[in-house]
Amino acid sequence: MTEYPYYSKRIWLPDKIKNFRSFAKLQEYPEKTVLFSQGEASDRVYFIEEGTVSLYHLSDEGKAITVMIHNKGDIVGHACVLNSPVREVSCETVSTCRIWEFPRNDFLKMMENYPEVAIWAAYDLATRIRIIGNNVRRLVGLT
Repeated sequence: MTEYPYYSKRIWLPDKIKNFRSFAKLQEYPEKTVLFSQGEASDRVYFIEEGTVSLYHLSDEGKAITVMIHNKGDIVGHACVLNSPVREVSCETVSTCRIWEFPRNDFLKMMENYPEVAIWAAYDLATRIRIIGNNVRRLVGLT
């Protein structure tokens, strides 16, 4: 069986991927900045170099329900870029953040050029599915 040592956030460090900066633009955002909103086009992927962001769903009544919190080394927005034309949640900075922004097509090119990035993205999505499943089981009293 092949071992995949890059199931780590270290894969996203700019010095680990040749030409990383040619795929993305580094942005700085203050606390409480909305990066994307529910219902908007899924046109970017975000890598958090520093800081914390919150993913949340807005109910029909306008109540924000936190779905996940992401920190330094996490990537956000790739699920929708890969399988949905619109955002299913909103994303807001919880603290001051330094974030690399990948336009959709550049992120897809990077996944094609660096298979380890595609494998890591798949691993990240699988981990999120497991976390959400555990949360659902806990909420309905199965654990």
